[in-house]
Amino acid sequence: MKADMFFHLDGPCLVDEALRAKLVKAKKKIAFAESITGGLLGAALTQQSGSSAYFAGSAVCYCDKAKTRVLGVDKTILEKKGAVSHACAAAMAQGALELYGCDIALSVTGFADPANKDAGKVYIGWALKGADAMAKSFKFSGTRAHVRLCAAQAVLEKLKLLV
Repeated sequence: MKADMFFHLDGPCLVDEALRAKLVKAKKKIAFAESITGGLLGAALTQQSGSSAYFAGSAVCYCDKAKTRVLGVDKTILEKKGAVSHACAAAMAQGALELYGCDIALSVTGFADPANKDAGKVYIGWALKGADAMAKSFKFSGTRAHVRLCAAQAVLEKLKLLV
């Protein structure tokens, strides 16, 4: 996956016009629950004016305590499956859906530190009103910054499919 499709590595984060137009046309509110990306997704969507028409918010929940307190992720998931897992990503997305009262919520959690043996392992979750939350795993390589950008890119690609 090319990391700079939506994000410019040497400049501001921008969502491509096709996604922005699709979001405006859909008239649905979306939200994010971000861990590994640390707010990149919220920043990307709010870079252009008019984003309040489709963007409800983004919860940056980096530590486990924030995942439980803000998003309602069950401590059992974190203890048994870990913060970087299918179960956690799905629970984060469901938590964001409920927190923001939106139509679509996506989440992202993973390991970006090259010193970690699981560096590049990323899980993206999504939740839609009236449906069970889902998640999918990805594996990216490169620097910490590149893994984070690829993770954010993958979330935006999934968003395109859900809108």
